[in-house]
Amino acid sequence: MVKGVNGVLILPGWTAWLLLFVTTWAFIGDFSEEPFWAGPIEAAGSVSIPASSGEEVEIRVLLSCQGRVKLFSRQEALLIEDRNGKEWGVLPVNGSYYVERSAQGWSISSSSGNKLFGAIGEGDLEIQPEHNGGFRVELDDKPCSYSGKLRLICQDDGRIAIVNIIGIETYLAGVVGAEAYSDWRLPALRAQAIASRTYALYNLSLNRSSSWDIGSNQGSQMYLGKSSSHKRVSQSVGDTRGVVMAYGKRGRERIFPTYYCSNCGGHTQEAASVFGMKVPPLSGQFCPYCGKVAHADKYRWPAVTIEKWQVNDLLHRRYPDDLKILGKIVNVQVTRTSEYGRVERMRLTGASGKSIIVRAEDFRLAMLAGGKDILSSWYELEDLGESWRFSEGRGWGHGVGMCQWGTQAMALSGKDCVEILEFYYPQMQLVRAY
Repeated sequence: MVKGVNGVLILPGWTAWLLLFVTTWAFIGDFSEEPFWAGPIEAAGSVSIPASSGEEVEIRVLLSCQGRVKLFSRQEALLIEDRNGKEWGVLPVNGSYYVERSAQGWSISSSSGNKLFGAIGEGDLEIQPEHNGGFRVELDDKPCSYSGKLRLICQDDGRIAIVNIIGIETYLAGVVGAEAYSDWRLPALRAQAIASRTYALYNLSLNRSSSWDIGSNQGSQMYLGKSSSHKRVSQSVGDTRGVVMAYGKRGRERIFPTYYCSNCGGHTQEAASVFGMKVPPLSGQFCPYCGKVAHADKYRWPAVTIEKWQVNDLLHRRYPDDLKILGKIVNVQVTRTSEYGRVERMRLTGASGKSIIVRAEDFRLAMLAGGKDILSSWYELEDLGESWRFSEGRGWGHGVGMCQWGTQAMALSGKDCVEILEFYYPQMQLVRAY
């Protein structure tokens, strides 16, 4: 947790954003259903990533952290090596295996309990299919299919970080298919592909010194690997290959974190209110589109009543160190709303008499973690004595950037991909990163 402007307490979220420079060329394109391009888009310069023109960039995606890893080699054998390329062996085809880590090193056993390898490797372990055809790994008791390779990293708490290393264009097919419906109009899917590519490249450059570049859940952007692949999704990614969003003066453009949400409830939110950054394309604006197609109970969600002891418990559970000075939380008040009514800041008052101002989005995330469906920070807060009631709820998600259901409504109305992105990210420009 860090202090924000004017002493506002900003709970954990995205860190300071990085400015990345690209060189842009004139863009000519027709984002109608068919054909996609009316003319070529010329290559721009590097986006501070190790790629040359036409080369697919690799990205490291954190899939999960687990005590042990279960792998499946249904179609081809799996090659085992360390991070330096030293080969340790092969896991035969049509088998399932458990990978564990101890003080002695990595060990691999068959599902029947036979140890195949013991005390191998000193650092990270890498596993990849023999012919690059893909593999399956069990996440949350469910086998999931992926391309690329796995890197297994032992964490300080003893758990194993499972990282999928994959070409970014292949990765994007697993994102767009998870973030949008495959039967959406192609302009909407293309807009999602460009937004997701920009967001991924931004995070890749931001996290180069970390063990992974991006997560695979709603904390970053959803990624379901090969299980979410679809012909139309792959087409939208291929149509927009290498294209990203940037803003700024010609020759000094910067890519930015292209946030998006399920539906904005009728107005997107300024990024400064949630992530503490002033970015012109993330300034927030009226959206007349998502209400036409979004699910009714997500566009206007039903009232949620939460007992005060539950609110207290959920907040302290998520932010134990930050809220320790408050003791028991006895009051919650809205202190700032946007001009259109979305809650931005809240005051938490404790039995100690002390109070803290927090972001409404952080409050919402704490409630969501406890299974309380406060779908956005746009609501009316009412004190009922023993509980708090959140009513007149609008939208689903943080509301910053692109409204995903809005993109489908715009596409259905005949808008092309460029028009969609220009609407939700005003002042943005399209450039080719590679």
